[in-house]
Amino acid sequence: MVAAIAARHIHGDLDGAPSPEEIDEIVDDRPVVTTCTYVSRWAVSLLHRVGIRARTVSTLTLDPWNDHNNGHTLIEAMVRGEWVVFDVDLGVHFTDDAGAQLSLAEWVARVPRDDYRIVPIEPGAPPASELYPLYRRVAQVPLIADGKRWWFWSDREARVLSYHGSYVAMDRDAWEARFYPDGT
Repeated sequence: MVAAIAARHIHGDLDGAPSPEEIDEIVDDRPVVTTCTYVSRWAVSLLHRVGIRARTVSTLTLDPWNDHNNGHTLIEAMVRGEWVVFDVDLGVHFTDDAGAQLSLAEWVARVPRDDYRIVPIEPGAPPASELYPLYRRVAQVPLIADGKRWWFWSDREARVLSYHGSYVAMDRDAWEARFYPDGT
């Protein structure tokens, strides 16, 4: 289902900042052209409608900020009892070398070493060689939305908190216990 959602999306800003309901209307006629945030919200909305547990997740850079890639929004969906992260915007998901799918926490921990595989979920996905450098920049701090707040852990807490007022810091163990209570 995530692959079908990704196939109805093109990265860009032609459609601006549409709500999930507005995207429903757009995709009746053509693919939606929007950014990671809006396609991820739509994907979570669609998954919820068919009874699949899903949540919006994000990452943030600790590198000097610029005007276009300071972070990235993705989704996590419950697959066979475990959280799996998907990049609906770019049409990929992530596995370890053995092919096991990764959660946001697992993936972000592996990003600095490129110790993961990028697996296309739809034919229009960019080549992995283009994505590894992007993810090294944007996937340095994991954030998970819970209500109107984004919860994170980082050893550079002040830097992250300076970026947005809706971010809430936790220590890593508390963050993992809250969002992956069964180690999933």
